Parts: sequence; C-alpha cells; structure tokens
Amino acid sequence: MLPCVAFVRFVTLGRGGQSNDLLRRAYREAGATESATFLATGNVVFETRSEPVAVAARARSLLRDWIGFDQPAHVRPLHALAAAVDRDPFQGAPSGPVQTRFVTFLPAPSPDLPALPASSPRGDLVVFAADGADVYSVTRLVGGREGSPNAFVERHVGPGLTSRNWNTVERLVATFT
Repeated sequence: MLPCVAFVRFVTLGRGGQSNDLLRRAYREAGATESATFLATGNVVFETRSEPVAVAARARSLLRDWIGFDQPAHVRPLHALAAAVDRDPFQGAPSGPVQTRFVTFLPAPSPDLPALPASSPRGDLVVFAADGADVYSVTRLVGGREGSPNAFVERHVGPGLTSRNWNTVERLVATFT
C-alpha cells in the first residue's frame, strides 16, 4: 500500500459541519484502509489499495453529499513529500527577509505558470520554482500583510489549488515517515 497525503482545499474546521472526524470518515468510506488528519487545515494522510486520486475524488463526493462541501484535494505520495523535504527546495529561494515559505499544490504541471521567478505587484510574494505540480514561493511583509501564493498562482493557472506552509509539510513528513 502506498501512503499518501490529500491536501484538501479550503478546510475551516467547524464551518458548515467540517471536522477532522468527518474527513477521516470520508476517506475510509471512499476506500482508504487507514486515514489520519494532521493539524486543522485539511491534511489527510491515508493508505489505500486503490488509486489514491480516485479515493480523494470519492471522498470529495461523499463530503459534498453529507455537508455540501465541494472542494478538490491534491494528492501526493508521502515518499515524494519526504524526498522534497530532503531536497529542500527553499535553498534556491530569493534572499532577503522571508515571512513564510509556501508550496502550492496543482492537480498537474501547468504550462501557464509565469516565467520564474515571478513577483506579485506589491512585492509581497515571490514564486521562484516549480517541480512538477508543486510550486514554491516565499512571502514578505508589506504594509503589515504578506502575499497570498494561492491567489497569485490561481490568477495564472486557474482555480482549485491549495497552498500549505512549508513548515506544515516538514512536520507532516517527520510525523508520518
């Protein structure tokens, strides 16, 4: 069995019936043999004998039926996340003051990304690398606010993406590998 992580978009626990218990249940009923959640931001670690993306699609359908929650999940094998953590894609990040390191998960590699590195108009975000369907960025505080990698990348490749703080990915990998 292949351990995977589903990064579910737009999870806000407590809103509209969303809960970690419900996420775990949806993945188990969708075909996961094991499921666990990590933190409160829609990270579901699961194992399955089925195709992981199909399990995530079935879980999405169940959540839509149960509570009207209809958001995509971007699935990554746990070993691929561990390899990315080992590679440390942020070694190539722009220098200067960094507020937060982010990875944005796309459903597939996109030819619509701008030439990298690309900065937001306010200078509060720099997208500096893409590795397949994973896009890496750093934010900076400008006027007391940091940039939004999700919004910036979605303007170029379309809606339905989700981003995570790189610290979350590092902690997830340390916990589950």
